[in-house]
Amino acid sequence: MKKLLLIVCIPLILLLFLNLQHKNKTNGVKSDSSFAKSFNQVQNPDYIKKNINDIDALIEIPNKDKAIVVQIKNLKAMQDKNAIFKRAYKDDLVIFLPDKTIIYDPLTKTIRDISKNTFYNEITK
Repeated sequence: MKKLLLIVCIPLILLLFLNLQHKNKTNGVKSDSSFAKSFNQVQNPDYIKKNINDIDALIEIPNKDKAIVVQIKNLKAMQDKNAIFKRAYKDDLVIFLPDKTIIYDPLTKTIRDISKNTFYNEITK
């Protein structure tokens, strides 16, 4: 019985450990600023890939592998941060790239704005 328990538990523990290691290596929001608290980082890789591909079909995104995709939860806080967010709506996606910021409406598949203002370094600190 103990051998069976070990045979089952060890692989499960190993899988959990490897999954946590993988999550720690992914790009993501590291800042705990009030700005970072005004959005939720999108965690679903399929959802991210689908929306990045939709945006990439509209405009070329050469560094899309570095994209950090967030969903707006506190629109007022984001609008207070920078004028680019005045064109955004709650639940829009914001794609932070090293060289630009894109505001995208996933429902209408519309790019609301693109700015050379980047907050990438600020949110990945």
